[in-house]
Amino acid sequence: IAWALVNQVRKGQIERMYFEEPFGQQRRDGGAGTTGTAAGVGAAAGAEAAGAGTTGTGAGVGAAAGAAEALGASIPPVDIEVDGRKVRIRGIIDRLDVLDAGDGNKAIRIVDYKTGNNTIRTEDFETGYKLQLMVYMDAALHGSYDGSDGPAEPAGVFYFKIRDFSIDGDDSAGIPDPEDPGDLERRMRKFYRMEGVVINDPARIGAMDASVDGTDNAESLVIPVKYTPKKECFEKTAGGTLLETEEFQHLLEATNQQVERICGELVRGEINARPKREKKKDQEGNRFTACKYCDYRSICRFDTALPGCRYEDV
Repeated sequence: IAWALVNQVRKGQIERMYFEEPFGQQRRDGGAGTTGTAAGVGAAAGAEAAGAGTTGTGAGVGAAAGAAEALGASIPPVDIEVDGRKVRIRGIIDRLDVLDAGDGNKAIRIVDYKTGNNTIRTEDFETGYKLQLMVYMDAALHGSYDGSDGPAEPAGVFYFKIRDFSIDGDDSAGIPDPEDPGDLERRMRKFYRMEGVVINDPARIGAMDASVDGTDNAESLVIPVKYTPKKECFEKTAGGTLLETEEFQHLLEATNQQVERICGELVRGEINARPKREKKKDQEGNRFTACKYCDYRSICRFDTALPGCRYEDV
């Protein structure tokens, strides 16, 4: 996993990385967020390339981030006005990358680490479900980084899934080609490729993966896009959604409307249980619901056998 993270970082034009970065609040330890420079992470990646191995790579990234100059980010809360009252949303972003998008422009990439099989669907944002990433982006776009208040553009929001890579010996298609020494590495890079929403802009895509520059036929192994010369355009790949800048802005506005709706309900005391239920099913054929991992399931009294208790399908 550390190997995959380092290789993804090496592909981009990252000015600064922020880990567990708070917005709308100070860090509990009173200091700046843990940061890492592109050069620092690149040095760690170089050690990996020289044969340090996966364990050495993970240690190198930690050392690079820890030794980086503690230039902090200042990210305001997301404030929502409801019925003359203000609701203030604060939180902690797993990872925020400030990218060099060329010509002095900065772009923001939000990365959330997941251990489950979560997926990113734009329709979820529009219906008030899984709003986390877009709320993070909304806050981040109003932040300042290393003392710079210059405007930043969104580059995308992503999940990086923490999972183990394995090879199925019973599936001939899943076994790396012994005649191709690079086949195994490509499979691993593709397995750990981030999933999410990408802004369809060559400069911002190139800032995340310089190997996909919009000239040659290439599929990114960092983010879910590829460039097709015949069509002269970028296209999404598995796990990805490709949006124009205006489309992403509309999505951000739709998300904000859902946040305002939810905050309004809370302010007005509307706290009836309306758990979400997804269309997809698990291995046992059951549809996933928000109740599955809820800490308050035993006391909320939600039961579909009772009047008014219904799931909200998404």
